Amino acid sequence: LSILAVINAILLRSAYTTLAQRQASYPTWLRNVRSRQFIMSTIYVGGCAFRSILPCHHTLRRALVGCYASTGFVGRCVATIAELGAADQAGLLLREIGHATNDGVITFLSYLMVPLLVSAELFSWYACVTTNYIGSIVEESLWAMCAFLSIVALLRCYNEYVGREQRDFIHKALTLNMVYFTYMVSVDVPNYIKGHIANTTDGTSYYNLIDGLKTLINITEHKITWSYEDWRYAMCWMTLYFSIACWSSIGVVNAPRMDMGLARQKIVG
Repeated sequence: LSILAVINAILLRSAYTTLAQRQASYPTWLRNVRSRQFIMSTIYVGGCAFRSILPCHHTLRRALVGCYASTGFVGRCVATIAELGAADQAGLLLREIGHATNDGVITFLSYLMVPLLVSAELFSWYACVTTNYIGSIVEESLWAMCAFLSIVALLRCYNEYVGREQRDFIHKALTLNMVYFTYMVSVDVPNYIKGHIANTTDGTSYYNLIDGLKTLINITEHKITWSYEDWRYAMCWMTLYFSIACWSSIGVVNAPRMDMGLARQKIVG
């Protein structure tokens, strides 16, 4: 995972160089959008780098390293900031497409991304503090919903573009969102549901908010482990999260201009 952090830093630096070269040809509004995309991507990739070096399973109170920076509290704080950066990126991209295609539905959906994912973060905190998987179920369902809404938006604009770069970009974005949505609804959310059912069957008790927060902050309340069994599922999703998700975030920074390659521009021309 630490190797991925280095690779992502190199890719982010390359994205910055490319963006700097293209900025001169962009109108002011696009320079502002893409600069913000880069800032949000840097926040997201930076957060993922931190979490890849000091991984922690927040809800189960597991860490690789016994230091304060490895606590679930610090990890969740970093994850929240990073994921809100990714949420803003998604909203910015859909908004750029919505304005370019004059599609009010896409523009409306773009404004839903951040509020929905802020809600997801709140439920994630609830799960981490109380150890109740209900929070995780709702959180992951909201992420899946955002992927579904992104798919709807991308399908709506698909026929609006004839430019090769734009269509290739939409193809890739659609594919990634469809794969992500399928994974979330067929693997991730069901796993949390199974975990919640198992806990309910076993009569598991949960922390209240105050006691849970105390354990989340205290590294001595975490199990420091390098056991493969303890990390097997976490390593699976973390590897995908710190690679493909980061690469997607970086890729959006230098996405093709979505105000170009439109079918109506070809007709007018």
